[in-house]
Amino acid sequence: MDCPVCSEPMKEVDYEGVKLDYCEKCDGFWLDAGEIRKVNAIHKETFSQDQIAEAVDLIEKKAIVARSSESRRIQCPKCGKECEVVSTSGVSVDECPDGHGIWLDKGEIEKLQIMAEERGRVYTDEEKEEFKEEANSVGIFRRFSVFMHDILKRD
Repeated sequence: MDCPVCSEPMKEVDYEGVKLDYCEKCDGFWLDAGEIRKVNAIHKETFSQDQIAEAVDLIEKKAIVARSSESRRIQCPKCGKECEVVSTSGVSVDECPDGHGIWLDKGEIEKLQIMAEERGRVYTDEEKEEFKEEANSVGIFRRFSVFMHDILKRD
């Protein structure tokens, strides 16, 4: 299968125990339907607190935004139909309209994993209280609520 972004042949790689199609040229991944759930369920890859903080910060600051309709559009490598740009956990991904899979640009698979792990994290009462105090002092409580709603609304 060829990469939907740069047309280079993709190779099958093992990522978190799941066979994914990977482009060595642009570092993107094609995930067939259901593979993102498998990747997120395995949790072999671990992320440092710095990586987690960076991903959360990028999303909170809306540094990862949906690509505009004038931006690059890709075709599904399975059926050739134009993929739709959708936002999941604050990351814009290209999704086949017929459900064949999703395209993740460089770094997006890690960000999705981090957000899935953060979504499942259990915070202590002390951490929750610290966050509320900080949020109220800098006025981001509403933005965080919207951010968490976005994370929880779609897989």
